[in-house]
Amino acid sequence: EYSTEQAYDGYDGYMLAREGIYDLILLDVMMPEMSGYDVLSKLRNEKIMTPVIFLTAKDTLSDKIKGLKYGADDYLVKPFNRSELLARIEAIIRRTRGNYTAENVIKFKNLNVDGVVINTSGQYAGFIEQIVPDQDVIVDNIHIKEMEIVSAYNGSSPYYGGICGYVNATSTSDVARIDIQNCGVQGYSVEFTNKTVTNVIIGGIVGYLYVYGGVDVNLVNDFVQSINIDADVTSTTGIGGIVGYEDHNSNNSVKLGSPNTYIRNCYTTGKINSKIRVGGIAGFINGATTLEKCYSMVNINSTTTSGSVNIGGIIGYNGAGATNIRNNMYLGNIYVAGNSVSNVNRILGNNTGTTANSNYACLDQIMNGETSTVVYGATKLLTYEEIYSMNTYSNLLNFDQNYAFSAEKENETIVLLEKGYLPMLNDTYGNYQPYQKYNVLDNDLK
Repeated sequence: EYSTEQAYDGYDGYMLAREGIYDLILLDVMMPEMSGYDVLSKLRNEKIMTPVIFLTAKDTLSDKIKGLKYGADDYLVKPFNRSELLARIEAIIRRTRGNYTAENVIKFKNLNVDGVVINTSGQYAGFIEQIVPDQDVIVDNIHIKEMEIVSAYNGSSPYYGGICGYVNATSTSDVARIDIQNCGVQGYSVEFTNKTVTNVIIGGIVGYLYVYGGVDVNLVNDFVQSINIDADVTSTTGIGGIVGYEDHNSNNSVKLGSPNTYIRNCYTTGKINSKIRVGGIAGFINGATTLEKCYSMVNINSTTTSGSVNIGGIIGYNGAGATNIRNNMYLGNIYVAGNSVSNVNRILGNNTGTTANSNYACLDQIMNGETSTVVYGATKLLTYEEIYSMNTYSNLLNFDQNYAFSAEKENETIVLLEKGYLPMLNDTYGNYQPYQKYNVLDNDLK
């Protein structure tokens, strides 16, 4: 006997196969949304090697050869004999069991936690302090309501995150995927009692993220509401609403391929007080990164009075190779103490060759020290009237998974979910995520 899950179109099947752990996939070819060939091609490109048997009415020799070349382990033509199918399933599972199963995946899943207080003098802090894996990692559906980190650390490079402080897939590990998805922190504050600390790294979901060749990282459907980070300390390296500092090393001696990070469908609200390299979604990004369909309503304040500050509504510092910064929106305010500053922007605080397009921000934001918004990736500045018009977010950003908010305008509470501005955030399987629809945004909107 086998436990099974069923998808009714190609896209849903792809998402199930991508997010779940299965011993085997039975895959049709002719399906709505995505063909079986496309599903399998995407899975193999993402290094998901779950065994696949095609079950299809396409019976020509060229069809069979095509399916096997796409990466199928077997190909069975309809109509088929049930006993033959079961025998083929048993043979493949007997041969491949353990290649990608629960036994070699580190999982943190399905937790709701209220009231996390961390008083620390250490370098690492978070619901999970550190992940230095030698296996693939899935962090899924962890929700924290009210989290506070109070640090007395007096050294350099503290790594703090709401879900995880420090993630490093080292050059010698056999990791292929790290998924941190469907996670949320509602009410997240960080404070330093020792202001001489240096090179601070803080993220609402992940503080520090570093991977080597052949590793894919997915930060998907994550949110942080009511951030309150006070990091007016000696120096900061990366502070972001979702991830503080993200970087890659192309060394692929263990895992072939390039490292890639995907940040999708994430949102943040709240306030950050800091120095430099601050972003509403990411503080510092370097390497092959896609950041899309995210939005931030984080107000950013910097006490820096001169020089390059690298502050952006979406990304603070955006290094070489970070491509595909698209379909993002920033609705917060940015204030920098000095007038002789550079690299302040509604979307990207710093840009070194990034492809950025279809990003949006508000024309009426409070900005100080801003460099050219259009050059750095905001293709349109919106008035508040446009922002609050029906379906602005969903039409502009095309969110696949969306989010529930309320906002204050002129003493009126606008429930964006009820008005149709934003659908609810669901997980991969369509389950409603908690702690979303009961909160008014803490954003000082004008």
